[in-house]
Amino acid sequence: MTQRRRVAIVTATRAEYGYTKRLMELMRNDPLLELQLIVSGTHLLKEFGYTVNLIEQDGFPIAAKVSMIVSGDTAVSHAQSVAVGMTGFIQAFDMLQPDLVLVSGDRGEMLAATVSAAYMNLPVGHIQAGEISGNIDGITRHAISRFAHLLFTANTDAASRLERMGEEKKRIFVTGAPMLDGVIHEPKLGQTELSATIGLDFSKPTAVVLFHGETLSANGSYQHMISLLQALQQLSLQALIINPNVDPGSVEIQRAIQDCEGRLVSCVAPNLERRVFLSALTHAAVLVGNSSCGIIEAPALQLPTVNIGNRERGRLRTRNVIDVEHGVESIAKGVQQALDPKFKASLTDCVSPYGDGRSSERILKIIKEISLSQELLDKRLAY
Repeated sequence: MTQRRRVAIVTATRAEYGYTKRLMELMRNDPLLELQLIVSGTHLLKEFGYTVNLIEQDGFPIAAKVSMIVSGDTAVSHAQSVAVGMTGFIQAFDMLQPDLVLVSGDRGEMLAATVSAAYMNLPVGHIQAGEISGNIDGITRHAISRFAHLLFTANTDAASRLERMGEEKKRIFVTGAPMLDGVIHEPKLGQTELSATIGLDFSKPTAVVLFHGETLSANGSYQHMISLLQALQQLSLQALIINPNVDPGSVEIQRAIQDCEGRLVSCVAPNLERRVFLSALTHAAVLVGNSSCGIIEAPALQLPTVNIGNRERGRLRTRNVIDVEHGVESIAKGVQQALDPKFKASLTDCVSPYGDGRSSERILKIIKEISLSQELLDKRLAY
């Protein structure tokens, strides 16, 4: 009998769990693979909804938990969290002995896992390698790719960037972005059911707000969020506000949300189950903030996006995105443009440049068939 290939997937946030869930379901049902799920990051924090419970409710057995988030809202605590995480991931990998480690995106939790695995001579696959993202996230993404051995990209733009970075072509695969898989295949709630689930009437124009701290301007996070909320108040637009990631500035963003409570019709969600989140995007009038969701997922739903500041600067985007600066007037002007029926109508044939909803199947096929030989671990720069 053929021994099953042990694949460890690291999940650290609600968002990234949501878009790797389909891949995990495929792996769980594949007789040739053994899924080893390692849960870390905000999944294990009560103030972020302790979303490890959602994972368990979905029926995924958890192979290991790595607690790593150091309390605080500073660059120092963020750096300390990465250091703590490395120790935890080393212990987890030593216990599980995976044949392959899969990480996603550009967060510090993934960097900690990748460096740990690479130093233990474990092959690493990096999902959504090669993209541009702002601040420390962009640096982290490319650092992960340097340590990784298999590079799964969302499009040819990202693949070409990796080649220019010196990565060998044989390691680069254009698979699409897994976060689009759920957007296209996940059943959505109807407007009435969604309104009842969230407690907000989605028959009225609604903004979904997703705003995270910018690493290089974390000290301004409170005022940035206040400006965003004041702009929505000025336009009398109700909002579903989703709490930020655990990044420098996140505590100040949450404080701003609390300080504006009662000033506009809104619902604040520490986290949302992926199906509910995608349903909210489906029925929303506009997405406002600085999340990659507005650039990757929103185009597939023809959803106008007002992208604020520099967090997603330089990232490949399509015409659903309206870029604005911080400040009440700039944001309000961008939201008004997004709500214009002519702008919405212009997006009827808009598609995301990040895939077609079949990414998980492509990644699954590669990790099943690729040879995990010593040659794979022997990385060399192509330039």
